[in-house]
Amino acid sequence: MINYMDNIKKTISKGYKERILFTEGWNSEIQKAAIQLKKENIITPILLLRNKKEINNKIKNIDHILIDDIQKDKYINLLFEIRKNKGLSIEQAKELAVQPHYLSALLLQNNDVDGVICGIEYTTRDVLRTALQVIKPRKESKIVTSVMIMQKKDNLMMFGDCSMSINPNSEELLEITRHLMNFTQQIILIKNPITALLCYSSNGSGSGEDVDKVRNAYELIQKSDKFTKQEKSNIFGEIQFDAAFNSNIRNKKVKQLKWNKSPDIYIFPNLCSGNIGYKMLEQCGGYLAVGPVISGLNKAMNDLSRGSSWKSVVEMAYITAMQARYKRSQD
Repeated sequence: MINYMDNIKKTISKGYKERILFTEGWNSEIQKAAIQLKKENIITPILLLRNKKEINNKIKNIDHILIDDIQKDKYINLLFEIRKNKGLSIEQAKELAVQPHYLSALLLQNNDVDGVICGIEYTTRDVLRTALQVIKPRKESKIVTSVMIMQKKDNLMMFGDCSMSINPNSEELLEITRHLMNFTQQIILIKNPITALLCYSSNGSGSGEDVDKVRNAYELIQKSDKFTKQEKSNIFGEIQFDAAFNSNIRNKKVKQLKWNKSPDIYIFPNLCSGNIGYKMLEQCGGYLAVGPVISGLNKAMNDLSRGSSWKSVVEMAYITAMQARYKRSQD
């Protein structure tokens, strides 16, 4: 069985324990996850709570931050400085800075925590807008994208983009591919990942604008200096999911491919197909879905599906810690 989480936990168990803040600290699934993380003692879970009334016996020994007690002026001024050039007034900053999702991002931006997890109650739109406004994309990132980690027994797959890019063009599909390959190698610790650029056509079996878009993305990747020769040899598109995943079907539809395993990474042609795909596997296929993990931000702030279980929250916490650890090693 591929146990990527054991490798991540082993990596981050050495030395500093990353401080991971949970925005919706009052949520029962979040609290279950924090209790488990406290037991494992590899990272430091921190719960953001609105007031003392939200502290119960189960979480009384877990680190927490109370919005009612926090020194708000520091974070109001920080948000104002970040957004004043975008027209934000100090009055608007006072209103936004005390909202849990904004305050979490501000705590991260101020280096009071090392990573943030939000979204089990907030919408993806709220989480991503806040992250983009406060944390902001890395300078080298042409786009910010997301990764869904899908696991069932020995099947481990990275899906993207399932929550941000609505209808990426060929150049954006290249960037999404680059992000997911970096994430898979740097955070999930899989060497030489195989990547499938998905479509309803395999190797020219179909035609249409979407086929052209995916095929063009593949051709751009093969010409790009953003990928090594080894990486390029492990990417193919356009290809249907069944042909990518099942070696028997792949040998019939794309005979020239010599992959020795199913792909690690699946790039969807648009957000609609990606979102439907991961939710179908989660609900009908029994896969554990972790994410969306955000790639391309200056700091580690990640989103949760509102249907997340505490087990997926625990895994997201370790992934967020791994992102924070990797980012610190690069600074």
